[in-house]
Amino acid sequence: MRIRDLLLSVLCCGLGLTACARNPVTGEREFVMMTEAQEIALGRESDAQVRSQMGLYDDDALQQYVEEIGLQMAARSHRPDLPWSFVVVDSPAVNAFAIPGGYIYLTRGIMAFLGDEADLAGVLGHEIGHVTSRHGTVSRPIPGPVVRNSVWPLAVSFHRRLALSGGSPSPG
Repeated sequence: MRIRDLLLSVLCCGLGLTACARNPVTGEREFVMMTEAQEIALGRESDAQVRSQMGLYDDDALQQYVEEIGLQMAARSHRPDLPWSFVVVDSPAVNAFAIPGGYIYLTRGIMAFLGDEADLAGVLGHEIGHVTSRHGTVSRPIPGPVVRNSVWPLAVSFHRRLALSGGSPSPG
């Protein structure tokens, strides 16, 4: 029984360490529930759904322009190696959004409100920021150099109860 409890404690600690990643933008440690490869796969799958449900705006020159500006900006981001994609979807809503893995969408509705390339760059930069900060993948921030708000406190608490109880921790 004691060995099982110790193994559980070690497992919790190990999971806590592997799920922590440093945010490339802020430098803070965060609790991330997926790898970058999983993030890209999720984005690819979601991209197919977005394109199917919303459709692409039928203007090749506009699509190329948005993609070109977006790729130039993404190349200077904190995550330039993502498979970035920038498209205009066929929706009258005034909106722009991003999904994990580098997939950025602007609606045709927002395009009417963008006065020039600087406005477009502002919207694209905002959405690139969501992706580079992994907003779609992060559970919660872990402040400071010490891993707080993760399973570490749980594991330490469990280990203390185990030691204090003589090998049989009470729940709680």
